Amino acid sequence: MMFAQARDHQFHNSNGDIMTVLFADDVSILLEVDDDEKTREFLALDVFSTKLHEKTLFPKPVEKTRLILSPVQQATRDSRIVYIHTLRDLLQNDETLKPTTSTTYQKMIEVVEENYPALRGAEHPKKTTINRYWKTWISSRFNDDSLICKSRSHTPRIGEESNALIDTYLSTTYQDSRHKVATGHYACYKQDALKARETNPNIIVASKRTFSRRIEARQSICDKLDDPKTPHAERQQLSLNLIKRIKLHYPLQRVELDCLHTNIRVIDDVTGELTEPVVIYYALDCYTRAPLSMVFDYGKGEATEVVLQLIQNTYLRDDNLPFCGKTDTFIMDNGPAFNNKLIKSLCEQLGSNIVYTPSNTPSAKPFVESHFRVFRQKFESMVVTDSAGNRTVGLNTLSRPEIS
Repeated sequence: MMFAQARDHQFHNSNGDIMTVLFADDVSILLEVDDDEKTREFLALDVFSTKLHEKTLFPKPVEKTRLILSPVQQATRDSRIVYIHTLRDLLQNDETLKPTTSTTYQKMIEVVEENYPALRGAEHPKKTTINRYWKTWISSRFNDDSLICKSRSHTPRIGEESNALIDTYLSTTYQDSRHKVATGHYACYKQDALKARETNPNIIVASKRTFSRRIEARQSICDKLDDPKTPHAERQQLSLNLIKRIKLHYPLQRVELDCLHTNIRVIDDVTGELTEPVVIYYALDCYTRAPLSMVFDYGKGEATEVVLQLIQNTYLRDDNLPFCGKTDTFIMDNGPAFNNKLIKSLCEQLGSNIVYTPSNTPSAKPFVESHFRVFRQKFESMVVTDSAGNRTVGLNTLSRPEIS
């Protein structure tokens, strides 16, 4: 095989460097590596042929007309090049490293975060993703454009502020409406989004398809949570999923009010008589999961006076409940103790919004419902035996006056 005509031909080595032929005859070949030091490598012809056969050297392809990339493709390529070129440099500097190992991946991430401060703490591509990019790049003979995405355009992702606007709408207007057709709600949401854009240009109006998907995902969780046949374990997981979908950004942004009816009775210290069943009224800050207020009442039904006291206590601090402050939005159900003129007038004077939820829908107040479940679980092994020898188990089972 004659290489006399191979002068100036170029090859790629396994690291992606360009090697140019300076001299070649029937027994040897001289290559120059295109790096800062212009390193030269003298090889016997049979060694050179072996490298070609083993594909540790690749003939450099003829330059083709570069693709016209869309802005989306350019951005995708540039973001991936950061990782692939960093990986290439690591392999060049340390021959003991392999491109697909976890050790190499961790070192690559460390170097990327050191060299690119903007990527510190960012969500980096997974190791399997980097391996796929590397394979594509190597197979393309180190062509950076091979890292582009296939799509030339896409609908821009809405940011955190736009997501928060959708979540707020679904947690307030949608939740408080009996009308559940997505078309009508999208028109209402769009008005809110356009109004918000007047003061915040970062707000992006989501497409109707995106908005409808968010409604469907949320509603499917709510339907399963409100179904009494849903198993307990699945209900807990669904509740956690629903809580994650409600995006909160600061304390007292959302406070859920609810009451827990028990069958526990106590003896009045003054009269010595047995009281009515205990009802626990509770106010929970959803951002911090901190209790703001707790009121105990001894009555058969919900009392407006107790709810007024519950809201009042959210502004007060004591040793047991140290968190307090002005609430942006109270979430409460349509019970007579919550939905009345006194409560509405009080919240209006305090400058707090009220969102009323349908009755018998625990999914509408997932934070406080989750808290009540944990509260009950703490007493699930409690056994109470009365004077007749009858036993009851759990928090909501004690109804007899005789307690041994």
